This record gives sequence, C-alpha cells and structure tokens, in this order.
Amino acid sequence: MTYSIPESDSLEFHSLPIDVQEDVRLMLGILRRINGSAKGVQAKIRAEARLLQDRRGYSRASINRKRSLYKESGGDWRVLVDHARAKDLTGQKLPPDFIEFWKALVDENHRKCRPARRKLVRMWQAGESIPGYGTWQEWFLRENEGRPLPPACPPDLPDGWSYRNLMRFQPTKAERALTQRGVNAARLELPTVIGTREGLRFMEWIVLDDWRSDFRVMVPGVPHPCQLNGILALDVACALPMRFGLRPATPQDDSSLEGIKRRDAKALIAGILGTFGYPEDYVCNVVLERGTATIAPEDAAAIEEITGGHVKLHYTCMIAGSVFGYADRPLGNFLGKAWLESYFNLAHNEAADLPGQIGARYELAPQSTDVKIREAEALVKAGRFLPPELRRDLHFPFLGLGEARTSIEHICRRLALRTEHGLEGFAEVMEWREKRLDQWRPAHEALGMPPAVQDVLEWRTRLESPWGRRERLAQGVTFRKVHPSCLPRILEEHKRITVQKPGEVKLTIRGKDLVFQDLDSPQLQAGAEYLAYYDGQDPEWIHLTDGRGAYLCSVRQAKAVRRYDHAALADAIAAKQASLKRLTDAVNRRNAGKLAGRLDDLQANERLIQAAADRAGAVDLVPATAGASGDAPMFAQQIDQVAEAQRAIAEQKAKTDARVRSAKGDLDDVIFREDESDAEQAEYAQAQADLDALDQIY
Repeated sequence: MTYSIPESDSLEFHSLPIDVQEDVRLMLGILRRINGSAKGVQAKIRAEARLLQDRRGYSRASINRKRSLYKESGGDWRVLVDHARAKDLTGQKLPPDFIEFWKALVDENHRKCRPARRKLVRMWQAGESIPGYGTWQEWFLRENEGRPLPPACPPDLPDGWSYRNLMRFQPTKAERALTQRGVNAARLELPTVIGTREGLRFMEWIVLDDWRSDFRVMVPGVPHPCQLNGILALDVACALPMRFGLRPATPQDDSSLEGIKRRDAKALIAGILGTFGYPEDYVCNVVLERGTATIAPEDAAAIEEITGGHVKLHYTCMIAGSVFGYADRPLGNFLGKAWLESYFNLAHNEAADLPGQIGARYELAPQSTDVKIREAEALVKAGRFLPPELRRDLHFPFLGLGEARTSIEHICRRLALRTEHGLEGFAEVMEWREKRLDQWRPAHEALGMPPAVQDVLEWRTRLESPWGRRERLAQGVTFRKVHPSCLPRILEEHKRITVQKPGEVKLTIRGKDLVFQDLDSPQLQAGAEYLAYYDGQDPEWIHLTDGRGAYLCSVRQAKAVRRYDHAALADAIAAKQASLKRLTDAVNRRNAGKLAGRLDDLQANERLIQAAADRAGAVDLVPATAGASGDAPMFAQQIDQVAEAQRAIAEQKAKTDARVRSAKGDLDDVIFREDESDAEQAEYAQAQADLDALDQIY
C-alpha cells in the first residue's frame, strides 16, 4: 500500500471539501507511520491519538477502525472519507436552487458571509419563501406529516443550514472579488497566463510605464518638497532600462499638480531611437498603457512611418464590465507590462536609502516625514534672506532634482550590471580564478592554457547581467538610428531662439540656462532666428528648423571642460584656435589686395633704407649711446623704435609658438592662465600699434 492518493483519483479527491481533504491526508500520514510489524502498533496508535486528542475523529478507536478498513479495502483512500461532511458537496441535502439563492445573499454583502446567514434566518422566520424549501410553514408540514402547524416558526432550521455547512457552498474567491470590487479584481484571481522571455531579442519588445518615487525632492521656486513622478522604458529580453524621464509634481496655476505628460512619452521614444536606434532585422514592438504614459494613435503612426514600419506601438487592453447593472470604471491591464512592475519594485528597494523617504503607502511613512517637510520649508524661507554664496551651503533633508536624477542613473546602472538575480531565461556564464581573493575572469581567457594549469583553476557559474545579455543578443544585429531631421516630428517641446554669437546658441530649458555650440555650422550666424526642438528631460541636442517645418541642423550641448583633464582642455583650445584661424583666413581673403599693397610698401621702404645706408657719407643710423654728447639724429631714433617694435613682435611670436608646441607635444604640461594670456595679448597689441604708427610716418 502506498498511503497516498493515486494520480488517477486526483480529480475525484480534489472535488471534496478542503477540510475533508485535509483529514484524509492526515489519516494517511498516521497510517503510514504506524504501519509495520504487529509488535508496537498499538503503542504507536496511542501516541498518535494523544497528539490529536483535541481533534474530532482521531481517538484510538477511530484510528484502529480506519486502519482496519484501509487494509481490508486494499488501500482505497475513499474509506477514510467522512461522507457525512462530504455528501453536501454533491447537493444530496441542499437543493441546487437554494445553493444559488444562498450565494446571492453572500454576494449582496461586500464584507462578510456571516451576516448573510443571519439574513437567511430572518427571512425564514418572517415566513418568506426560500427557493428549494418554500415557507417555513410548507417545510414544516412536509417534514412533520400529521402534526399541527405551530403558531410561530420553530427554532429548528432545515438540515444543512448550519454556518459551517453553508460556508462549503459560499461563492469562490474570484466570484467574491467580482461582486465586491469588480471585473478587474476577479480577473486577478483567475490563473495567470505564464510567459517567458526565452527567444526574445534585444529591443524586440519594450514596455513603457509611469511610476512615482518613494521620496520627495526640492525644486527651485517651490517652497516645499515635491513628489517625484517618472516614466521608464524597459527592454523585456534583457530586463534593461533603456531611458527614463522625471517630472516633479509642482503646483500649477489651477491648484493642480503637474504630472507625466504625453510629450514625455514621446521624448522617451525619440531618445531611444536617437541613441540606440531600431533593429533592421526584426520589428521593435513598444507596449504603452492607455493612461498617462501613452502616445496618441496619430503620433504612433508617425513613428511607424519614420522608421519604415520597423517600430510598432501597441496599447494594453482596458479591463471593464458590468456587475449588478452598473458599469465598472475601466482600468488598465498592468499584467500586460508585468516585467516593468517587478523592475519598479526592485528600483524602489534600491532607492530606499535616499533622503526624504515618504514610504510606499501612507501607513508606511516614517514618523519623521512631517518634521522634515517643515524643516525644509523653514530653510527655504530663511534662504530668501541669505546671499547666494551662503544659500548654496544650506543642507536640506531632501534631495534636489538634479541629485535625484543622478541617484536614479546610478541605480539603473547598478541594476543593469547585477549578476546576483533570478531573472528567467538568462544564460549561465562560466568564470575562473587562480586562487582565493583573485578577481573572477571569463572562461574564454583560460583557452590555450596547459591542461595542468586548467586543472588547478577555481571555476564557478553565474547568471549573465542584463547589460551582458544585451551585448550578447545585439551581436550580428544591425541597428539604425533615426536621422535628427525626423526627431522634430516626434518631439513636442520647442522654443524660438535667436543666435547671439556665431556657432553658439543659449537656451533656457525648464529654468536651467544651457549653451549649445557648433563652431563649424554655417546656420549659426549672429542674428539668425530658428525654432529649436528638444527633449526637456535630457536636452543633449537641439534640432533647429526654419519655423515652417524645414529641418536645418542639430546642435549639441556644450560641456564644461575640467581643468585637470589635459586632453580635453587641449582639444578645446585647439578647436578654438582652429576656429580663429578660419576666421583670420576668411578676413585675409577679403582683404588680399590691401595686404599685397602693404607688403609692397614695406619692401619699398626696406630698399630705400638699404640704398641710403650704402651711400658714402650716409647718416649714421646707430642710436646714440647713453651719456654721449648731443642727441641722436631723429631718423636714427625712429629707426631704433622700428627695430624695437619688430623685436617685441618676434618675441611675442616665439612665445605663442612655444605655447602651441607645448599643448601639442606634452599635454601634461598644458597650463591655462588667463591673466598671463591677457597680458601677452595686450603687449602684442601695443607693439603692433606702435609698428602701425611708424608705418604711417614712412
């Protein structure tokens, strides 16, 4: 005997009430433990009975009787079933009409089942007709033939109307959810459709959704901490965050709070197509919700057109229905983006150590949250009376918006590189090291090692990181980035700008002054006016149009060069020098005739002076020495001034050449000192002015 339920009887066994199933399993376990030789069986039965002495049906006599029945039946589990408790399930005692009536009473109560049973008793005692039984008078005459009808309802109820028995016929959990909360809640109680990421390729499926942080942030111009709203795009195949956007819930003029907008979702997709591109070998499917993080169908059609059908946008379904004649409020299907929901939970856990936590829900908020909010508001008021250099040193109990963005970037980067996870469908990676405390190295680096060396290596397996999986899946796939001329069709945020300096555009985006530079762009001429489109969350580029739909160019944001980054500093200086040279060459080309005439004048003067020096009795042009009697001739003094000016120009040119050679040859010795540069330029300019003045004399 196996003392278990055969697989062929599983359906019949699970049709029994839950408590009956538990009793059968418990008795099978007892019989399995006491089974054996005849010696000691009764002692084991007594021990089992003592352990279950407070439970009905497990006395020593009951266990002995069921043991005998089980052995005589050849191990049939059905002999262990309490048929008095199980037969109600098949409707042998309760009429089917009554069962449906009882379930309807339970449906009417949106909290508990016991009040429904009390209502049933009240209806019965009041003489109302109960389906399957009729009135209590009719039931009494049927059950008590020949007895007179009593003047009042007897206290006894029909068999099977006990609360315990009625609860065996209560609505299922899904039915209760349907009547209490609606169609969407009932749907969650049904079996889940199981999916897998196995076989998916990078950027084949991307899901977008909005989220809300569990911490607040300080926003310039707002006197109190603000809730932080965000939007995120996640690649399903690699569980990799592609791009995110943030928008604090700042108060608006109509007393509402600003939230995620449709243009944020469009900017997110534009950023993905401009940074990662789209796969040419298969379709990139983007899943959107129908609420906040969504895109209008006409914009979705434009994106599909721009990418030649390689990017298609899909929308999750809306769950709606009708219960009791009233339509449910439509709700989005979050199961359509379950991967993203699980990632949000992981990101919230990682961000739980950031300042300004408010808790996932109101009841989970730290008790100090209100105190921190009042402290931040007081600091904002105090900052109005402080000079800017002191106001910047105030320490708030909440992060600033820029600090929050940086923190979230770090969290996304850490999660993208994690290897300790349980993500489904990820491949295992082999690693090795020579000894303890060494860094683990990839398996391919051990190829070619002698077998004797490989035998002593320490090996381990781990799951690949999301970024590593992305690198593996992207191999051999061609990704095409969307041309910048297409991005203004997707982006919504734009401003009209006027170029103040050639090659430079200054623009204020969401309260932050930014500079965009392209010294080689012919469009960026002083005074030119354009319409600039950009991603307000990450304005790395602006895309300029003529204001009538024609794309002109894209300009990148200028990044500040750190003084200790010699290579970047040298490149910036070289770029500016190249721009200055192009400017000088252009001016010289326009004034080529004047320069040629100037050169002829200098050469003619040089010939005349040389001829005068070669003549006999020529005037001595050597300057008079200090202390000599008489003054030097005026011509000699002027020639001396010319020579001195030329020497100054030659020295300045030598210094400039030396600085250029130093910047090109030894980047570590690049020193940029504005005060010296300005002084040298002033000296050079003064010398050039002196020379020009002498040229006018001659």
